[in-house]
Amino acid sequence: MIAVSRARVATCIRMIKLSHLAATLLILLPALSGSGAGKERTLTASEADGLLRRPASTDAGSTRIIERAEGAYRKLRSLRTVSRDGRIVATILVQRPRFYRLTQKLVSGELLATAVSDGKRYYEYQERKHEYLERGSEVLDRLALPVNVRLFFPEQRSSNLLIGLDGKPTVREYAYRYRGKAVVHGKPAERVDVSVMVRAPDGAWHSFVSERYYDPQSGLLLRAVNGNRTMDIESAPNAKIAPNQFHWTPPAGSTKGLG
Repeated sequence: MIAVSRARVATCIRMIKLSHLAATLLILLPALSGSGAGKERTLTASEADGLLRRPASTDAGSTRIIERAEGAYRKLRSLRTVSRDGRIVATILVQRPRFYRLTQKLVSGELLATAVSDGKRYYEYQERKHEYLERGSEVLDRLALPVNVRLFFPEQRSSNLLIGLDGKPTVREYAYRYRGKAVVHGKPAERVDVSVMVRAPDGAWHSFVSERYYDPQSGLLLRAVNGNRTMDIESAPNAKIAPNQFHWTPPAGSTKGLG
């Protein structure tokens, strides 16, 4: 196992681009952002292959929490969730069967990215490049979506091998460990540490540990800690969402990417 230096992590961050924008911007970049905690590492080819092939490792406590979370998200008709990590604010709206909208901004209000599924087509748009990608909405069944909405979609499972928009394997959660009770913003929570592997465009797999904090009553995710980034999550289950939120047309002057 090879330790990942901060320089290597920074290089990896620069390499992870538009091919899996929605997951990368919200989840993966904070996770790989060099915490100094010694939790990030590069996997050898044989290690990565072994982890991809074998069933996820769990314990009784983590199994209980994850199954409860899966059940809670599956029961929802819709969900509005807002995550904040100190630099980025991401608002996500989801509604059955395959409606999805992510709006990601800096805390200053500058738009970074938008991802929308209108139930038939799925779009990811990067503001600074004025470029978007388009796929069929069925991609939501396997796409590496942000962790605070991923389980809303029935085909997604916690330990599934997830893909980017290039169709290649991108993310897999391969181990879960229960860490006991906690408190998040004065509310009771239960913590599960999740070992995650992420593929960079050069084909190398990188691993880190994500701390996940779940509400013991609702079953929903309250917080994710990846390295030195803490993402706090507010959720409104079964929120009423206007239909036009899931409509999207390319901004004037934007171009369609070939990825």
